[in-house]
Amino acid sequence: MRALRLVLRFGALLLAGLGLAAFWLLGSAGGRDWVLDQAIGALPAGALQVGAREGSLAGGLRLKALRYEDERLQLRIDTLELRPEGIDVAPLTLRYRALSIEGVDLRWAPASDTPPPAWPEMLPALDLPFALAIARVSLRGLTAGPTDAPAPVVVIDHAEAALRMAPGRLEVEALKLLAPQGRMNGRLAYAPAEGFAVDAALEARLAAGARLTLGLAGNLDGGRWHLDGAAGRPLHLEGQWRPAGR
Repeated sequence: MRALRLVLRFGALLLAGLGLAAFWLLGSAGGRDWVLDQAIGALPAGALQVGAREGSLAGGLRLKALRYEDERLQLRIDTLELRPEGIDVAPLTLRYRALSIEGVDLRWAPASDTPPPAWPEMLPALDLPFALAIARVSLRGLTAGPTDAPAPVVVIDHAEAALRMAPGRLEVEALKLLAPQGRMNGRLAYAPAEGFAVDAALEARLAAGARLTLGLAGNLDGGRWHLDGAAGRPLHLEGQWRPAGR
């Protein structure tokens, strides 16, 4: 009986210790900074810098003045705010109510003489150890282009969508995008674990008055696409793809 009481007492102390550790990690500024410092330390020295840090991992996190830079990429984010919702255990899924990003500038190095990776190895495989679900992703103010370009080649005023990522799969629903050239909405599913399958439906209305609808579905074994719209006159194009030799 004495041994059993000792075991129970030790178990209770262990659980209490784990609870305090979890509270410190998820609910405190110290835990927030420890996690961020681990992420920064996993990257090349000086590659990622984070300015102001506010909130906690469990209660909502806000980061300001993020800077990432390597030999190929430069990324600046003025503000990033993440609002958690909960965690599902089976399968392991991190759920968030919202991810808000403001003031993004993305620059990449000009094309080099090095040949790109072979197809489809150049596509992301999404080898994630867990799933991620964000009910609302909001992006305001994005500019992007090569580092040697005099002005950005991509400008997006506002974009939002619902996002879900799982090992080998990405789903983007309720996509809405507003840019100086017009607006676009639609959905996209991408599954590299299923032969790099893609299923997309996008509709764009350009400021000049043109309207375009794009649909495509298939994988590496083949698929079909179509483009419909009106740009002065009705437009309809369709086609298919399949591996060479078939």
